Amino acid sequence: MKNERIAVVTPVYNGAETIEKSIRSLLDQTFDSWVNVIVNDGSTDETRKILEKYQNDERFYIINLENNVGRGAARKIALEKVKEIDAKYMCMLDADDLYYSDKLKWQYDYMELHPDIALLSCSIGYIDHDNKLVGVLETFDKEQIMEFDHYINYKAVPHACSIIRLSEIGEVTFDEKLLLGQDQDFMIRMLIKKKYAFIPKIGYLYNRADSFSFKKYKKSLHLAFYAKKKLQLGALDLLKIYIINQVKIMYVGILCLVGKEKIYLNKIGRPTLQNELQEHQTKLRMKV
Repeated sequence: MKNERIAVVTPVYNGAETIEKSIRSLLDQTFDSWVNVIVNDGSTDETRKILEKYQNDERFYIINLENNVGRGAARKIALEKVKEIDAKYMCMLDADDLYYSDKLKWQYDYMELHPDIALLSCSIGYIDHDNKLVGVLETFDKEQIMEFDHYINYKAVPHACSIIRLSEIGEVTFDEKLLLGQDQDFMIRMLIKKKYAFIPKIGYLYNRADSFSFKKYKKSLHLAFYAKKKLQLGALDLLKIYIINQVKIMYVGILCLVGKEKIYLNKIGRPTLQNELQEHQTKLRMKV
C-alpha cells in the first residue's frame, strides 16, 4: 500500500563524488517499499547532472533548488514532500553515507511490532575512504525503550540512522536557521512525551574523518545552545549547558591545536568487534 512506504530523505550540496554510492546502497535494500526524496541544495558541481539519471524512476522525488539554503531548510523542504506523498515512515540518508543492505527491513519490522514507538535509532559504523569499518558510535550497549517528560531529561540518540513514524511528527519541523544541529533540535522537540527506542545494531555508515573539523564542532555547540534556548529550560539549566559547552570547546580546541584530535574522536565511539568486521563485508553488498 502507498502509505506503508518508507520515505528516505537525502539533502545534498556538491555531493557529486559520493551521492551515487549512497543511492546504490539504497537500491541494494532487501526492503523494496521505499521512495527517496532528494533535495539538491543549490549544488554547483555535477550533482544535478548525476541526479538526472534517476528522474524517470518513480521511486525518486528530486527537488533542485537554485540557491543554497542550508541543511535545516533543505530538510524542512524534504519533510514537507514526505508528508505530501503520504509515507508511513521517514529515514535519512546523507549524500556521503551508506546503508547496510538490511537496514530498512529490520527497522520497518521493529516499528510495525512496536506501534507505540515514535522513533527507532541504531548504531552507526565509521568507515574510512576504502569503506573499511573503523569504529562504532553506539549510545547504549543493549536495547533501550525511553520516554522523557522534560527537555532536560532527553537521552540523545543518533538522528541520521533513525526511522521515524510520520504520524508522530505533527507540526514539528526542522529549524531553517540551524545549519548544524538541526537534527537533534528536531528530535528533541518531536519526541517530548513520546516513546522512542535504540538498538545496538549497525545499519548506517559514514566517514567520520571527513565530517569533523574544530570549526564545525565549535559552531555545532553554539547552534545547539541556540536550540536549547527555545525549550522550556530554566536559567540555571541553560547556564550549566553553556559552561559545559565552553569546557568542551577548550578541550577539543587544545587537542586540535597539538594535532591530537583523534583522542576526542576515539572517545565518541568504540572499537569494532570481530563479528562486526566479518559481517561488514557481507552486509555492505554494493561494489564501490
